[in-house]
Amino acid sequence: MELAEETKSSNFEFRSSDEERLALALRLHRSGINQRRDDLHNAAAKGHGNIPEGQFQTVRLLFEKRLSRTDVEHRLQFPTSVQQVHLPPVVEGFSHVDFRVKYGDEQKDYIFRCNIRKGIHDVYTKPAITKGWPQVAGDKDFRVGDKLSFYKVEGGDSEYFKFEVRRKMVLFGKEVWSLV
Repeated sequence: MELAEETKSSNFEFRSSDEERLALALRLHRSGINQRRDDLHNAAAKGHGNIPEGQFQTVRLLFEKRLSRTDVEHRLQFPTSVQQVHLPPVVEGFSHVDFRVKYGDEQKDYIFRCNIRKGIHDVYTKPAITKGWPQVAGDKDFRVGDKLSFYKVEGGDSEYFKFEVRRKMVLFGKEVWSLV
């Protein structure tokens, strides 16, 4: 009888100890989540404009495409709908607009120029990024077939564009897309 009471008593203590460990782990987990949220908020505020408390940036995918030879060597062609809806408007009398772009998670800004064909016979405007893009494509060694993802980032008092380029690789017999 005495042995059974000791076993119950030690089992109870063991459970109590487990509950304390669980409570401690839960507190640490919650504080870690709060710290990560604060770190993300601070990084966003530091790198991309002043974001008021409680606001976050939204990242919207505008388009994706496989890079062609023309894209890699000369200019990046992209959908007219993206140019008309998301890029800053072209000033009257000009056929281009400059805008700020970031590559991946880099903090460096690139200035891209989007040229828009404007002529009497040009029904299709055919926008293309001609300034800034060729240098980045060459520096980063983009290749035909790489996949480009182009995003618009908005939040706080900041708005900019960013892009990522991924290359298909075979790793342990499986295809993966890795950032270039």
